[in-house]
Amino acid sequence: MDIVELEDHTRNLKTLPATFYQVSALLEDPTSTAGDVGRVISVDQVLSAKLLAMVNSSFYGFNTKISSINRAVATIGFAGVRNLILSTSVTDLFLTHSGEETFNRVDFWKHSLGCGIAAKVIGNHLRRPDCEELFVAGLLHDIGKVIIDQFMNAKFVKILNYAEHTCRLLIEAESEVLGYTHCKVGDLVASRWELSLPVREAIVRHHSPSSKMDYPVQAAIVHCANSIVQGLTLGYSGNCRVPLIESEVTEIFPFSGQMIEPVMTETMLQFNDLKNVFFS
Repeated sequence: MDIVELEDHTRNLKTLPATFYQVSALLEDPTSTAGDVGRVISVDQVLSAKLLAMVNSSFYGFNTKISSINRAVATIGFAGVRNLILSTSVTDLFLTHSGEETFNRVDFWKHSLGCGIAAKVIGNHLRRPDCEELFVAGLLHDIGKVIIDQFMNAKFVKILNYAEHTCRLLIEAESEVLGYTHCKVGDLVASRWELSLPVREAIVRHHSPSSKMDYPVQAAIVHCANSIVQGLTLGYSGNCRVPLIESEVTEIFPFSGQMIEPVMTETMLQFNDLKNVFFS
């Protein structure tokens, strides 16, 4: 199946929940209030419980307990709430096991969650204002793998086996077997869901960040987060070895080896807090 045929298949993917689009619309309306957003979210009790659990975890690290949806919205903002809804919704959509023991969906999403957390942690170290968006970019960086597994399972199993037997990165095996990679496939989905351009570029270029990109910092942060989380062996990404951090990263943001240990420590702390929210 070529990339054009696969793009046709992605039109049959489940859509994101209505709550996500309703909150997105409110975000664009300057007259909207936290109460408006809170009322939309409160209709979904499961989503409300997950949102409150995330807001009260070490992911945000607030000193006082937040017990209402309205206060959660007012505290983390409309965009933060929308990104959290997106994160939990996508995980729920694709958590179902593929049926192949070679690719466990729960382990895959543990890796993805770890990458999202690590990207946010790095963003916090850099004092960036887009940390929730970095979390989304990290969480969804490998979404293309799920799509290949879902629509071309036999090919995906072949890719996994080939990568393992040759000790190549999955992206290299994909390119040889398919002629394209999960990065390109991920962008098809991100475009369909109308995700932001920084998130889309991070999905496409998380293996090859460049200072010449439109949003190089986001891609470079997810690139580093991906390697760090694989070093922590959180979940399973399909790779038999840890991808190296490209030297060009240092030209994009002030990354150094001294950042790795504190990022690892904070990532593990937040992961242990959030894993029950995503995988309960």
